[in-house]
Amino acid sequence: MSLGGSFKSRILAVSDLHVDHPENLAWTLKLADRDHRQDVLIVAGDISHSQEKLSRALQSLVTAFWKVFFVVGNHELWTRAKDGSSGDKEDSPQKLRHIHDLFGHMDSQAAIGTEELAEWFDAQNAPSRDLLQLRSDVDVISFSHFLPLQALLPEKRNLFYSGLAKAVGSDFLAHRISALAPDIHIFGHTHFGWDATLNGVRYIQAPLCTPRERLSRMGSIILHHSDVPPSRMTRTDGAGHPIPDIDPLAADWLPVTIWRSHADMAAEPSGGDWQVLKQGFMCPPLHARWSTYFETHPRRPNDVTLAPWVKGARRRAADGSER
Repeated sequence: MSLGGSFKSRILAVSDLHVDHPENLAWTLKLADRDHRQDVLIVAGDISHSQEKLSRALQSLVTAFWKVFFVVGNHELWTRAKDGSSGDKEDSPQKLRHIHDLFGHMDSQAAIGTEELAEWFDAQNAPSRDLLQLRSDVDVISFSHFLPLQALLPEKRNLFYSGLAKAVGSDFLAHRISALAPDIHIFGHTHFGWDATLNGVRYIQAPLCTPRERLSRMGSIILHHSDVPPSRMTRTDGAGHPIPDIDPLAADWLPVTIWRSHADMAAEPSGGDWQVLKQGFMCPPLHARWSTYFETHPRRPNDVTLAPWVKGARRRAADGSER
């Protein structure tokens, strides 16, 4: 899809909406109150494991935005015996087919298919992959739910849930992204705000997360220089980063604008270091806490010393102060 020329548009991104939480569902539905009729939204997975809530959220987003691009996450394919919302969709492939049907009913232009069809197209495209290297006149944005590289996650010793590191990194996905060579790749899954450039690709994660996470660790979630007006960025977190003087549940910094067309920038000039691409502009640095940290601190995979906050959490759990 091309948005160049005189078309006035923006591309926004968000992940991990988790609308099973009432606060998050309300946040998602409220996006329809803004004028996004010419905008594109990328949702990098994990809207809900409930088919009913997934349908409601997607219908609202498809109505609010000009185009919505969505990739399923692990939560969309969850199956739980106690989850009555799954109905007779007892396994993950059945749930995936149900999601395809859902998109077909919402939008006649929805891009849907089956695994077999995807494999057929993959084989047909094999002789043409070299042509990817010849592209010179378009901006490319790709997205996935899962992370292609472990370098897009804090080191295991820094994680409250150390098992998360086992669900990060995919050689297959990394090779696909390397071949595509996008300007920006959007991802989700780990619930950390992220903005880092690796091997020429800018990786951004803009997660909504759960209400509890936003209340307890907003500093590691928020993208500090996104679309929140400077007048609202009046506080700082423990690392000295500006954070909005708002209720974290409002999450006004999301969805984050990652790209603007030339026409949109001409109509509404924006401050900040917007980078000129071929057909538009890429957003200024977003300065997420952890990705900014790794810009100046090398990763130490052999260091297994637990971070102080992880030690404290485990100590409190052992003392029975956390349930």
